[in-house]
Amino acid sequence: EKINELFNDIISFSNKQVKRVLVVEDNELESSQIAKMLETDITKIDIATSAKKALKQIGKEDYDCIILDYSLPDMAGNEMVNKVAEIKPRLTPIIIYSAKDFNKVELNVLNRTSNAILAKGVDSLEQLLEEVVLHLHINYNDLPNDKRRLIENRRMKEDILTGKNILVRDESEQAGYNSYLFHLVKLDNSSKITSEALSSTQGKPNGTGYRFKTIADPARDKSWYAIDYSSSVWLIEGDNFDTRKVATVEGKELADIYINAKQQLFVIASKNDQNELLRSTANNSWEKIANLRGNEKPAFSGDYIWIWANGDSSVRIIEPGGKEQQLKMPGKMEGIDFLEKENLVLVNYRAKRSSDIHYQFYEANLPT
Repeated sequence: EKINELFNDIISFSNKQVKRVLVVEDNELESSQIAKMLETDITKIDIATSAKKALKQIGKEDYDCIILDYSLPDMAGNEMVNKVAEIKPRLTPIIIYSAKDFNKVELNVLNRTSNAILAKGVDSLEQLLEEVVLHLHINYNDLPNDKRRLIENRRMKEDILTGKNILVRDESEQAGYNSYLFHLVKLDNSSKITSEALSSTQGKPNGTGYRFKTIADPARDKSWYAIDYSSSVWLIEGDNFDTRKVATVEGKELADIYINAKQQLFVIASKNDQNELLRSTANNSWEKIANLRGNEKPAFSGDYIWIWANGDSSVRIIEPGGKEQQLKMPGKMEGIDFLEKENLVLVNYRAKRSSDIHYQFYEANLPT
């Protein structure tokens, strides 16, 4: 029934010749500027100057997109967003367009109820136009010439890749397992792309490049660590992405690799079906941090290591001195997100007796 309802909504939306947009903005000058930017033959703009008026209009009209200022005088921003999300049609996107500087906690909450969050500023109206065109599925060629030029000029300003060397990771499957092939790509000023595979030193004479099992998040600018399908750790660095072997873990197969905020290198190594979390030390040595059970994996907050697994109902936390404590969850784990600026950890879990996802905050270092 829900699938049929969704398809009916999609068909109804696609058949509309004119898309209706509600702009919720209490500043008259800004609302008129937004309307002027967005109004075309295929978009009709309505304006609500308060939260109360906006909720009333959403309740009686069928809008295809809602642009919402977070700082309205008659209702708190989070309350307004939640109320709009409750009463709007399912497919209607919400775009937050605000001068407020959101912190990470606020962004995490807003991302669950809105489709885009844009900051007011220089060229932000052009960005808003492009976002609305995207969410309304408007054919770019159907826009007036002046609107198309605005979007094209904005895209040219944001083209930060021209003239740069880019490392592209291509995932492929060989012999039943995934591997990564790395290419060096360059985009010149005429938008022409040239590509060459990184030369191989791993016994692959066809020059297909280095094939790695996985790659860690960038350790620093122009620097990545990767592991191969044996026991070696590789470093990729520099403008030309020079690649060299930097460490080995003798007698064990590497399963994953991580870099924490302090640029410390960690790997998950496996032998006889037993996984271990190892930390790199001096002279190509490795220190065992913990045994890992099942599908456990690490997450890092400063000197603290959180060990968790999807579906488990507890988290192990290893302190800098090696002491381990356990954090019991009221449901099955779904994920961890570290919000270092606020010194908080956002843990999401699935409730034991329902399919709902819940969120809980803890101190990053010493949860209680």
